[in-house]
Amino acid sequence: MKANIFIFIIFLSLPLSVFSQGKNATTNEQISRAKEIIENARKETGADKFVSNLDSFQLTIKSVGDIEGTEWITTKEASVMLPDKIFSVYSTKKPFESNAISIWNGQKYKKLFESVTFNGQRLVKDVTNQDLSSNFTNLVKDKETLEKIKRVRAIDPKVRMNDELWSEIFPLILTHPFESQAEFKFVGQAKSADRTANVVDTISANGREIRLLFDSETHHLLMMIEKYKGFDGEYETKYYYSDRELTDNILIPKKIKVEHKYTQTGKEAKITYKYLEVAEFKINPKFKSNLFDIN
Repeated sequence: MKANIFIFIIFLSLPLSVFSQGKNATTNEQISRAKEIIENARKETGADKFVSNLDSFQLTIKSVGDIEGTEWITTKEASVMLPDKIFSVYSTKKPFESNAISIWNGQKYKKLFESVTFNGQRLVKDVTNQDLSSNFTNLVKDKETLEKIKRVRAIDPKVRMNDELWSEIFPLILTHPFESQAEFKFVGQAKSADRTANVVDTISANGREIRLLFDSETHHLLMMIEKYKGFDGEYETKYYYSDRELTDNILIPKKIKVEHKYTQTGKEAKITYKYLEVAEFKINPKFKSNLFDIN
């Protein structure tokens, strides 16, 4: 099933007043309605068959974007076994070639950084307790941007991974594997000339505001908006979902347009775009027994 990305743009300019009709309901009614909306979406995509018996998943996402005028091409591969095992590989193809490998096994954590030198030599370092920001010094000349990278990389890696799963896995199976008890509330409907979206809000465990827009007829997730305040300003990211295909028995969006707005305190907002492609997605795959080993 295909969907053109331009269809979702209609919701960008909608004022907050369009959501007001849901505010007259009681909290219990809002929660009940949100549960119904999400359950309908899961049934439509087939995700309802796996939510209650989700043991593991595997996901590969390719990304193309621009940072400070430099093209970045990256791939992220995540293998997750519930409740507490993650193997993640973040590969950069442009502007340089590198791999960052992160492994969680319960409370244990390890990170390796693999890079290629100018003479083609491949180097692997254990950087579990190191700051990798120096890798960007020669690529990012703007001091403010470099400082931002340093502070972002100082965030607990498990916290960062948990946040990323909201944008990476939730749109596919409509549940967060580590926040399955998240509370959702129906806040109303957003309307355009030919489409109505049911709007559902939640707050992640790390305090990020998340707004979900579901098509009232197809029940598909059209768009997600994520907002949070950082140490130096406000962040807002909008995700637009399209090109749905049946993958491992679940109808998932294969293409995602991402619009990221960063408003530094006292300065004008900066907007950047990137485009994601879900290259691989598997539910309850079998992993090698030593995949999550940490030596």
